[in-house]
Amino acid sequence: MGLIINGWQICSAENKVCLGSEEVSLQPLCMSLLLFLSKRAGSVVERHEIIQHVWQGRVVSEDALNNSIRKIRRALGDDPRMPKLIETINKKGYRLIAKVIESEDNAHTMK
Repeated sequence: MGLIINGWQICSAENKVCLGSEEVSLQPLCMSLLLFLSKRAGSVVERHEIIQHVWQGRVVSEDALNNSIRKIRRALGDDPRMPKLIETINKKGYRLIAKVIESEDNAHTMK
């Protein structure tokens, strides 16, 4: 099963995202965060929920979350001031605003 987020093909097993011939690696934690947001696409996901799920109860600062979001945005070419993928909800959390499609095809074989 493949996942496509706003045209980006997600290959979670390899921690990579692809758009056409462009391929970008993500850190495993960033991939987990992106996948978690994709499951809740269109909904505001509060910071504490993200930290609890992605960091699995480890104590981390909100800076760790902010840095991970920044890395995902950089990898996918998203602008936090005019987001097309991830919207920041001030003092609350984040919302994945991109179109998410589940595909029967493997992300590697899709063109």
